[in-house]
Amino acid sequence: MWHLRLSSTSFDPRVVYDGHPTLFTIKLQHGGEFTKFPNVNYIEGTVTYVDMVDIEEFSIHEMDAIMKGLGYSVPPVIYYHFRVPKGDMHFGLRALGNDDDVLNLSQYVKEHKLIRVYTEHANEAALALSISPEYNKKREFIKDKPLSSCIKKLVMDDVSVDRIGGNKDDADNEIDHGFNEFDEECNDINQDFNEFHEACNDINQGFNEFDEAANDFDIGLYQQILQSNEQNVDDEVHEGEENTVNKEVTEEENHDINEMNDENVEMRDFAVDDGSEDNIEIDEDNTERSDESEDSDDSDFWVDEDNIIPDVEVDMRDFYMNIDLEAEFLEKRLPKHRENDSDEVNEELDVIDNDQWDSLDEGSDIDRKRRAVIKELGKETRCSQGEIHKVTFRIGQKYKNKKELKEKIQLHALETRRNIFFVKNDKMRLRAICKGTVAFNDGHVGEPTPCPWVIQGSRSDVNSNWFIKTYNDEHKCLQTRKVRSATAKFISKQIMDQIESNPTIPVRALQEQLQKDYQVGFSIHKVFRAKSTAKKLVQGDYKKQYDVLRDYILELQSTNPETTVKLEFDSEPNLSATSRRFKRMYVCLGGMKKGFRACLRDFLGFDGAFMKGPFPGQILTAVGVDSNNGIYPLAYSIVETENTDSWKWFLECIADDLDLYANSNFIFISDRQKGLQTAISQLFPCAEHRFCLSHIHDNMRKTWRTNEYKEHLWNCATATTVPEFNHRMHQFSSYDVEAYNWLKQIPPQHWARSHFTGRAVSDMLLNNLCEVFNSKLIEGRDKPMISCLEYIREYMMKRICNVIKVQKKCVGPLTPSATKIMEKNVNWASQYTVRWNGSDKYQVQGPWQDQHVVDMVERVCSCRKWELTGLPCKHVIAVLNDKADNGEEVGELHTYAHRVHWLETWKAAYVYKPGRPKKKRRHSAEEKSQKKGDNVASGSGSQSNIASRSGKLTRKFIQVTCSKCKIKGHNARTCKGQGGK
Repeated sequence: MWHLRLSSTSFDPRVVYDGHPTLFTIKLQHGGEFTKFPNVNYIEGTVTYVDMVDIEEFSIHEMDAIMKGLGYSVPPVIYYHFRVPKGDMHFGLRALGNDDDVLNLSQYVKEHKLIRVYTEHANEAALALSISPEYNKKREFIKDKPLSSCIKKLVMDDVSVDRIGGNKDDADNEIDHGFNEFDEECNDINQDFNEFHEACNDINQGFNEFDEAANDFDIGLYQQILQSNEQNVDDEVHEGEENTVNKEVTEEENHDINEMNDENVEMRDFAVDDGSEDNIEIDEDNTERSDESEDSDDSDFWVDEDNIIPDVEVDMRDFYMNIDLEAEFLEKRLPKHRENDSDEVNEELDVIDNDQWDSLDEGSDIDRKRRAVIKELGKETRCSQGEIHKVTFRIGQKYKNKKELKEKIQLHALETRRNIFFVKNDKMRLRAICKGTVAFNDGHVGEPTPCPWVIQGSRSDVNSNWFIKTYNDEHKCLQTRKVRSATAKFISKQIMDQIESNPTIPVRALQEQLQKDYQVGFSIHKVFRAKSTAKKLVQGDYKKQYDVLRDYILELQSTNPETTVKLEFDSEPNLSATSRRFKRMYVCLGGMKKGFRACLRDFLGFDGAFMKGPFPGQILTAVGVDSNNGIYPLAYSIVETENTDSWKWFLECIADDLDLYANSNFIFISDRQKGLQTAISQLFPCAEHRFCLSHIHDNMRKTWRTNEYKEHLWNCATATTVPEFNHRMHQFSSYDVEAYNWLKQIPPQHWARSHFTGRAVSDMLLNNLCEVFNSKLIEGRDKPMISCLEYIREYMMKRICNVIKVQKKCVGPLTPSATKIMEKNVNWASQYTVRWNGSDKYQVQGPWQDQHVVDMVERVCSCRKWELTGLPCKHVIAVLNDKADNGEEVGELHTYAHRVHWLETWKAAYVYKPGRPKKKRRHSAEEKSQKKGDNVASGSGSQSNIASRSGKLTRKFIQVTCSKCKIKGHNARTCKGQGGK
């Protein structure tokens, strides 16, 4: 708990807070005002220290309580600002007005134990650089609540003459009257403040004893330092300030603002509006992070403690598509070292190359000798310094085509940092020379000496291979960092392996790595284009993946039996065209379909998310709830847009898979999309359609933004009975009639628990299950068509494996989430008293005089919790405890829970996995005998295993002998006289 302290009391936070990283002290300067920019200071204020403040419990409400303790009337005319440690008054002020600002403050507490906080009163202009939007404006007063004279005084500057009375004299009288009332109240406040100071003196005395025990602090030395520095108070140790400060607060040393801001420097988007290929956005990684924050960040997050969605972690960082580049009609990557080059053999032994097309015996003896000489020239050599030099080119080296030879020359230019030009480039010849700058001119005066490096390759006819005929490897020119062969297309082939292993590598990091490897300058634009091209080579092209979509569907159905895939096209405007345009696609894996039925919950959530690729579209998802209240994805679809037609088609596909009809009593939850509402009402008129309460609140916040409206909405929605719902709605109408009338237009059966049925065995109010699933697909939504579908399928497959690992660690009859709820209800049940009515009903009374009726035969409670969730509420558990105390047999507690919450039901839903099922094979006779227990040797092995596990030898697979008839196969207890006795 925080404590107020006067400035005259010694206190060393570095010693007191040692070992407590969350505790800190607030140096609160209040009652003053800020001077105007550029000489910003806080003058004519009072300094009070607030010690033992815990950042984990600190909030704006705590600041209000501190100000009330100092005698201020807090709402709504006091604003708080804190100063960044080592920051000045000009650029170091930050707003302190909401939870986000408190989170910003928390990052400084660990290293700095003294935080300066300033207050602004009445109509002062806010000077903080980062102003909280909700607290930047003056908050309005609540209607129909009278204002005290103190508050009237503080807001008198904003009250116009017309609002007060209509003329200036009446206004002056009203102001004088307000001043009198204000003086009377201030006298009362001063009296309370004196009593408060007496209490603070007792607290300070305790602090002095604590300080003596904690640290032997040299007061005299500190006072000398304080006098020499006058009012320059150190941020960590502060002593000897007067209670009232009438002079300007001395500023600390100015720090380099640019250095402070360098921590948050982000790479900006580089764009050139000239229509060229350089007109691109570079900061793609920052864009991805911003998109992710838009999907996952919620400044007003809702938490339903009874329906928390537990989810296992699925690592999708290693996901990438293994696409056959040849099948995708893409250029194959250029390897840095050709593995199957028969001419480049480093061993002395002659080995048979199975990939060699030409016969080794082909040609005459002269040809064989020629190949031997070429082989000797291509070997690596070691110089006098011990370095290995590999020959890049040699006379007679063979290449399959001109493109291969040209790319190797370009790679040589990049590795040696030379500018090589192709002076002859036709169907039969390829000649390249070096046009580098020669440092020493060996020619005539005024004539530059050319670099002697040259290479020429040719072929004898159009059907033969290319051979190097001329080659001079001597370079006399200087190396350069601007190599013309380092194009974006060529670089993309060099970085394909790196992009394949890490597709999310930042462009800046990739640029630095290339410059380090090749010692050549690469512009950020060029590296960005190279990365984009490499990602196409690795992941596949957006357009070309649509060409192989049918092949993907056939493969998906062959590896996942009973999988439903539906594909729709639009015909081309040209009737003679042989191709059709993709419209939408639906996928429901067979294993997920069976597992959803095993969940025993007729409950589905719907939501949509944008695709981020070059082709617009929407991903529609249908997600169920498993026995542990976790997500269970059922189906997904890629459609052209989110409208009534697409939602209706998606629902029809789900209805075919789940055998749903117009009279099916199913439960759906979604946002209030107009297209989805219409589709559900048309296809399933008998279904229960719940609206996400968070979406309703988002619409309410457009007009009513304060948290009080959120609390009233939540109280109304969480009421489980109709009378309780009506009572809370009446409270809401008393608070704000307009908001009540707006909420009343939405039928309560869509958003209030009191009007829900128990068919879903869930009282879920929020569509968090779809939000959780969509947040897992963020990185897959910007991929090409098949890559996106595979990302979703692989995530679902990995998630099932991770859930099974969690299930193996679970013990008990119920799922972990159900067990937590039951433990909470058991603790609450001990506070209730039970009275039996002589039949099957019980009256349960709580500590707050609340009464409920429990019917154990019908298994219902008047609170309706048992009916909605399928778990015994605290009233039912209290009845079971009472029955057990009276000697009645009640059985196990988990038998009163719905079968949905059983652990075996949870495990049954994850038996079905996506993929090809195992085929049954024929068992040998020996395996069959082992299975039946006829093989005694196998039985003895089993005994040893069992004995090592349990510590007791089993009698399984051992033939017993009857002590009566002496016949094997039975014992004396089961003997029926087989031996004739």
